[in-house]
Amino acid sequence: MESYKFDLDQIEAYLQNTMDEEERKLFEEYMGDSPEFAEEVSLHSHFLAALEAQFNEELKQKLREATEEKTPFQVIKMKQRLVFSLAASLSILIMASYFLLYNVKSSEEVFMAYYEPYMNVASPNARGGQQGINKAFQLYDQKDFEAAADAFKEALKQAPGDDSMRFYMAVSLISIGEASEATSILEDMSQDEEGLYFEPSQWYLGMAYLQKGLSEEAKIQFEVIVKEESSYSEKAKAILNEL
Repeated sequence: MESYKFDLDQIEAYLQNTMDEEERKLFEEYMGDSPEFAEEVSLHSHFLAALEAQFNEELKQKLREATEEKTPFQVIKMKQRLVFSLAASLSILIMASYFLLYNVKSSEEVFMAYYEPYMNVASPNARGGQQGINKAFQLYDQKDFEAAADAFKEALKQAPGDDSMRFYMAVSLISIGEASEATSILEDMSQDEEGLYFEPSQWYLGMAYLQKGLSEEAKIQFEVIVKEESSYSEKAKAILNEL
């Protein structure tokens, strides 16, 4: 479903039941695969319902005010003018709201703009010549992240509590699109305030959430980073402004 693209016209067509059967099926499959998109469709539906309710209430109020002490013919003419005027205003409001609402970047776009693998600062050569561990870090430096993730996983069998290998394995997994597996590692490491990788684990956990399309979880994570005034606070603020 990654090749399926949507726009506001399609969202409206779906909500107004004007899609053909095949297009509706694709649309609903995409919503099932993308919680973030499903949330946007729901938001759009509630947004339009709220606008319609506001329009109807304003129209009633204007008509009440306008029809006082008017002849029936004047009332009819005034009703027509009011409907056209409010409809035009509503159209402008919808277009402006669309811009504000959908100018927000998707979590995937934000991830692509801000993600970069963490620099290797673990000094693997100082690890007593352990070949498997050194090999994992060499692969990481070569940006062969898929092989690096496998090598870290294998090396962790020798030292399951090694935070350096756990962290770099998580970053390797994110780098190959495997954020789900990385998330469980980073959620654990980001709770260890005394850990060497506490702050970067918090940052990359937010990145993992973005890659998974979990924008609300990502927002919460970046808000935590901002609140704690870590070295990633400025970047976190920038991301929050885009989500």
